[in-house]
Amino acid sequence: MSEHHSLTEADKDALYVTPNDWFCPDDLPYPRVKRALYRCERLEKAGYLEWRVVGNWPSLKRLYRKTESVSEALKGWFPKCGY
Repeated sequence: MSEHHSLTEADKDALYVTPNDWFCPDDLPYPRVKRALYRCERLEKAGYLEWRVVGNWPSLKRLYRKTESVSEALKGWFPKCGY
């Protein structure tokens, strides 16, 4: 797993709204999570999401889920209102 990096407010908000089980970036609520695939890739590189590939060629999908370190990353943080 990668070294954990500091998270932006957009990163934290995306982590806050992601499901606890496997999900597809397209399932994240827009406009709250803008550029969902980019955000998931960024969080995966930082070690907060893990991924797997499912399906049969040519209909493959990348699914993500939170790692155990997410609760520590969001400790004491609350989303902004207005969504």
